[in-house]
Amino acid sequence: MKILWQDIFTPQIPFIDKSEVLWAAMARLADQVKSKDTEVSFGWLERSSELNWYPYLEMINDLQIIDQVIKAEQRGYDAVILGCFCDPGVREARGLVDIPVIALSESSMAVAQMMGGRFAIVTVWESYVPIMEKNLRIYGWESRAIGKCPVRYFNMDWNKFIRAIEGDSKDLLAEFEPVALSCIEDGADVIVIGCGYLGPVLTLLNYREVRGTKVPVIDCGSVGIAVAEAMATLHRRTGLSPSRHKTSPYPRPPAKKLAAIRERFGFG
Repeated sequence: MKILWQDIFTPQIPFIDKSEVLWAAMARLADQVKSKDTEVSFGWLERSSELNWYPYLEMINDLQIIDQVIKAEQRGYDAVILGCFCDPGVREARGLVDIPVIALSESSMAVAQMMGGRFAIVTVWESYVPIMEKNLRIYGWESRAIGKCPVRYFNMDWNKFIRAIEGDSKDLLAEFEPVALSCIEDGADVIVIGCGYLGPVLTLLNYREVRGTKVPVIDCGSVGIAVAEAMATLHRRTGLSPSRHKTSPYPRPPAKKLAAIRERFGFG
């Protein structure tokens, strides 16, 4: 089985100087989570917007991400993971391919509901909060999240993040844990990590629950890989694919029209 982790940036992440350290960690996470016979590859964009919390710039980025999903199906991938907790372009991509397109936020929130009664999301940047709150409403799971500020944040220091990957995690955890504890005080018994980079790093640090609370921490990266394998298996063995009914959120355009319009806009 071949799975593509489609990232939202180029190989050089805009916020850090040591992107190679992160990608090595992500590869370790994939090896730790995937099945023996599954191959997880990482894909990047040729150019990207680092300001993807602005709707217009997010849309520009999403067009390139969706194009990569289309090409992944053509290259024989069995599933694609959209490697960002904002779930960029997931609905549009599912309307264009038959292979599973896995969204980190959607998958993690679904798993959270099997792990406890009320979940909360902790993300790494204030501007991501409204995007994640919107997705929570779209997925219809507000009643399973805590009622007060179900998405919370700390503005992650990327230097501390890299130091955590390299073995010194105390400063990073000192930023994360107070926010997680505030969610628990307001009723959360599951914490979802709202970042496709932070979640995997916490897993590699063996950080499984908020210290002293017995509250599990859900790594959206690990969940994404596991769900991608499961959905790809269902697609292979049972033919399960997105609904194409006229009332579905994933209608597929006529192939010839789709090709002509994509060519018109430079995506041929």
